[in-house]
Amino acid sequence: MAVHTSHRVGVPWEVRPTIRQAFDEFAPDVVHVQGTFAICSAAIREAKRRGVALVATNHLMPENLLPFVPAPDWLKRIVKWWMWKDMDKKFADADILTTPTSRSAEEMAKNGIQTPIRVISNGIDLQQFSGHGSHGASDVPTVLFVGRLAKEKHVDQIIRAIAQAVHSANLRLEIVGGGEQLPMLMALCDDLNVSNRVRFLGRVTDEELRDAYLRCTMFCMPGTADLQSLATLEALSASKPVLVANALALPHLVRDGVNGYLFEPGSVSQLADRMVRIATSTRTQLDAMARASRAIAERHSIEKSIDTVESLYREAIGGQSGRRSGGTSREADELREIEAALPALIWFRQGEPA
Repeated sequence: MAVHTSHRVGVPWEVRPTIRQAFDEFAPDVVHVQGTFAICSAAIREAKRRGVALVATNHLMPENLLPFVPAPDWLKRIVKWWMWKDMDKKFADADILTTPTSRSAEEMAKNGIQTPIRVISNGIDLQQFSGHGSHGASDVPTVLFVGRLAKEKHVDQIIRAIAQAVHSANLRLEIVGGGEQLPMLMALCDDLNVSNRVRFLGRVTDEELRDAYLRCTMFCMPGTADLQSLATLEALSASKPVLVANALALPHLVRDGVNGYLFEPGSVSQLADRMVRIATSTRTQLDAMARASRAIAERHSIEKSIDTVESLYREAIGGQSGRRSGGTSREADELREIEAALPALIWFRQGEPA
């Protein structure tokens, strides 16, 4: 059921029969859900009913969705409280619970998630955005944003910072992505007289995205509800300095003054100052930031994440088998046979735009 240009809602009475059919057809050894909404909730319920090993990963903060709730603030606070309670209840059925960063794990625990949480990066393909040099192809220092044009991304702050920074540096801004904020952002560019400095590229191909990363001078992510920010990881893998809001899990991707800068959420003047610092840096300074960004990206290689997740599947299967059998040797042998072959896996994922 469509409720928004980039968000969909699956209703339980339609989802559950489909999930049951998927279990019948695939007979999974382990189920990995990526949240707690209708599709994932049905998968959790069916895995529990059938005694199938369950791994759960949380990518969601209530702040990602509350801007789309047409309700007063007092009711949104109740919805936020209910969302955390619902996550705690459903994640309690998981054999293993993960999230992408230690900061997101802390936030989950602070909001009542009682199940032990393991930290596993989403991972990044280090080859996809790799390139040479720290300047890219742009003659003019260019700031890049990649992501949904949604309220919690605060893209307007980048535009306002550009309007301030151009008095000290010749800067341009490229924005990749679409969303409900696009008309407002375009109007803001007109109001601030920076339309000639801002390019809205919309949704792009993989190759066009790679080119955007490689030609930019710096990447900016002012969002305040990111549990990791794959776009920022992509910029790091492209060896670019990054400017990120000092909020939630973003700071773990930045060594302030080494591979970029942090700025306080909402501080347009501070963001503009950091833009000018990078735009006026020497080639030697930019090259040093490029190397530092790439080094941070390498800690998040997709190969490492895949190896870790596969080991969790085997652990979850082992734990579930032991609970069902009481640890008999026959079933232990069967478990070893399962582990020898890659287990059949259903990966239920909620639709979640980048």
